[in-house]
Amino acid sequence: MTVTGTGTPRVDPPRVLAQLTLVQARRFATHPLFLVGAVLAAVGLVQGLLAGPDLWRPQNLVLATALWLGLPSVVVGYRLTITEEAASPLLPSTPVPATSRTLALCGACLVPALAGALLLVGTIAATVAWQPSADLLPAGIEGATTGGSLNLPAYLTAVGWADAIAHWTEGFVAAPFGGAALGVAAARWWRLPGGGVIVAVGLGLLVLVVNAAAENVPGVGHTWPARLAVTVSPFVLWETQAGDIVTGVRAGSPLGHLSYAMCLSGLAVWAALAKDTSSPHRVLGRRVGLALAIAAALTATWALLG
Repeated sequence: MTVTGTGTPRVDPPRVLAQLTLVQARRFATHPLFLVGAVLAAVGLVQGLLAGPDLWRPQNLVLATALWLGLPSVVVGYRLTITEEAASPLLPSTPVPATSRTLALCGACLVPALAGALLLVGTIAATVAWQPSADLLPAGIEGATTGGSLNLPAYLTAVGWADAIAHWTEGFVAAPFGGAALGVAAARWWRLPGGGVIVAVGLGLLVLVVNAAAENVPGVGHTWPARLAVTVSPFVLWETQAGDIVTGVRAGSPLGHLSYAMCLSGLAVWAALAKDTSSPHRVLGRRVGLALAIAAALTATWALLG
């Protein structure tokens, strides 16, 4: 930052944005609700490791991480946004545009995504090391076991490397980032006591009800309306289960749905920024929003039809 001859501070936008992003990321990483969710997600991984290879179920960790990191991140993103003035004393006394403040909050949404990425690496490493029971395999997958245990490379080859990794990435990384971004966007447009909790509970119920109904109600999961409802859900459990045993894989494309989830996250960031967009940039903002909406529709179609 420099000072002009009139004494007016001159803002260095990239530097201020980087500083503010680090401040907001630190606030996110130290928020008690995020820490509780991260600990619970990590405990799930540790419990799976302690259970041993016969009870190792990495597909259960996909849902657990999406819930424990994704839903609390909605609330944390909402709270950081409505209390963003708390970060002001930590920065030089320079005017910070509203757009930069929003971008910093969106940058902080990478914190839960990075935490999820660490858990994803641990899950993949444990799956390779443990060689878990072949009960992990969906029905009809042949040639992916060795002596009754899972052969991970063969399994991933059988179901498709891209689809398998995409499914795990959606639960471990995309869901936490998308949840946090949704919280930021909701707070930009709708400030209400407990608003973050309301949004998180609504999102959780939507995902759980849609996925559970499509999996557990006889015949429902195979109808086109049910498949469409599951596809447009922000998160999908691609492997269907009976208890702990995987019974099959849903029709569609996990890679397509990961792309769709990323488009939804992009729309959340766009919605947050749209609140602050000045008049000269509104036309560009609308075009970006339209492009993201079209991309979301196309990737949802890809996820539905495979």
